[in-house]
Amino acid sequence: MLPNLLLSFGGALLVVAISGWLAYTAALRNTEASRMVMHTQEVLADLRLFQINLSEMVGATRAFVITGSEDYIVERAIKRESMDKALARLAAITGDNPVQRGMLAELRPELVQRISVLDNLIAAYRRGGTPAVQALSRGSPDLSQPQRRIAAILQRMEANAQSLLQQRVKIDVDGTRRLRTTMALFLLSTIVLLSILFVRARRNLIERDRAEAETDLQRRFLESVVENLPNMLFIKDAARLAFVRMNRAGEELLGRSREELIGRTDFDFFPEEMARQFVAKDREVLATGQMQNIETETLQTARGARFLHTKKVPIVGDDGTPAYLLGISEDITERRAFEERLLELNQRLERNSLQLAAANEELESFSYSVSHDLRAPLRAMDGYAALIEEDCSEQLNDEGKRFVGAIRDSARKMGLLIDDLLTFSRLCRQQMIASSINTAAMVQHVLKELRASDPKLNAEILVQALPECVGDERLLQRVWANLIENAVKYSRKVPQPRVELGGEQRENALVFWVRDNGVGFDMRYYDKLFSVFQRLHSETDYPGTGVGLATAHRIVVRHQGKVWAESIPGKGAAFYFSLPLSTAASAPTEDYHRS
Repeated sequence: MLPNLLLSFGGALLVVAISGWLAYTAALRNTEASRMVMHTQEVLADLRLFQINLSEMVGATRAFVITGSEDYIVERAIKRESMDKALARLAAITGDNPVQRGMLAELRPELVQRISVLDNLIAAYRRGGTPAVQALSRGSPDLSQPQRRIAAILQRMEANAQSLLQQRVKIDVDGTRRLRTTMALFLLSTIVLLSILFVRARRNLIERDRAEAETDLQRRFLESVVENLPNMLFIKDAARLAFVRMNRAGEELLGRSREELIGRTDFDFFPEEMARQFVAKDREVLATGQMQNIETETLQTARGARFLHTKKVPIVGDDGTPAYLLGISEDITERRAFEERLLELNQRLERNSLQLAAANEELESFSYSVSHDLRAPLRAMDGYAALIEEDCSEQLNDEGKRFVGAIRDSARKMGLLIDDLLTFSRLCRQQMIASSINTAAMVQHVLKELRASDPKLNAEILVQALPECVGDERLLQRVWANLIENAVKYSRKVPQPRVELGGEQRENALVFWVRDNGVGFDMRYYDKLFSVFQRLHSETDYPGTGVGLATAHRIVVRHQGKVWAESIPGKGAAFYFSLPLSTAASAPTEDYHRS
């Protein structure tokens, strides 16, 4: 019987040692992984806070040169200070990431240049008002270049941080899963081992002398395992619920030595109400004989209040009744603090997102109002010019008639610009209605309207397979119309103009394209391609308002897709746009964030 007892006891000790070491190393790895996740969350939060303050500082500058109110200068200074603080925090917390340090190094000169441009605008306004600002803008057409480069750098930094966050969250989740598994194994093996120790020892008192040396060795080994546990382990007697055992982690957690604890009860250390709760749970475990898992309980210690995750089990004596109560408590105070901090950061990000959405909505409303109010003076200008042309034609020489004709022509062009601007502005205000779309039929309808409006159309248009998609049919029809018209226009002057349309599924998205063999464009100016009123070719050679590609870009972004292009000057261009599959596109977002 004794050899079998020793064999079972030694096996249990080995399991405890292995599971204890695994639990300890898993706890260390999980703590480091959680710290890295929180670190990356802080980087993302400070990065977005920097973006918001930069955007609001630019908005305050623009508001000043429009209104001349000094209140915006004060607001600008406040946002500038907040932006500098956010940048300083980013520099401090990204010191361990050489990629982000490099991108910060790229960001600083661009930021200095952007602030210099804004300072020049303010100085110009103070010097000569709105005309001086307009003169400065005409003299420096690339004032927005630093802002675009800053946006590109910030986008790369956020993408880098998001990638790190995904990796670290996965490591953290995997580590937590391993920790729970090893802790469960350790708890089970510890319970088995302690049960063997306390129960079997009583049954084998007769063999005490002969087995004393082996028992002492086993006791020292168990002491080592228990003492080096990262969690508090305690044992109470079933009669008084007085402490009979406490490990080193328990001493550190409670801030009391085991000499102060052994032989005393909860009422000797904790507030009466708290002690009553502990005793009630202990009695419940002893009465039911079942393990009790307490997810969270508050413990008042010499170091202050701590939060614990505790498991308690009864240890049965020789007579079959509980003789002791075993408890293992994990200190989860830091984890709760991290979870609360993470919740706070998420709430702050949500508030910032709402503020940014409100600012975008106000900007869209302002753009719409300005464009709408321009119509009346434009009609008056065109009307008076028409009256001069009709009633005073005999009094005008050829030069005067040319001037009047130029005024009317410019008025008509500006009317087209206003119409396109109003259409562009409505895209963020128009409600989207998602449905399943026969893409091939929709494209044929677009081509039919194009041929009807342009009888001289001589381009060869090849339509390949077009998969069905999900989205707002009215808006997506505008995307196809703008891209096809763009391809036809810029290939019109080649000897044999050709336009190719097609689409296919790639991974989790549908990708469509429009290719032509026309004049193409220089990829160095790609960042201007989808901006409003930005043109890469002369209006004389290729007339238009410069809003079509920007409109297509905005519609696709509202469908949670992407737009991009490829070209070689003189060898044509290819425009692509992607749409999510039906599961993702069934509920298109109403928020718009300019990329």
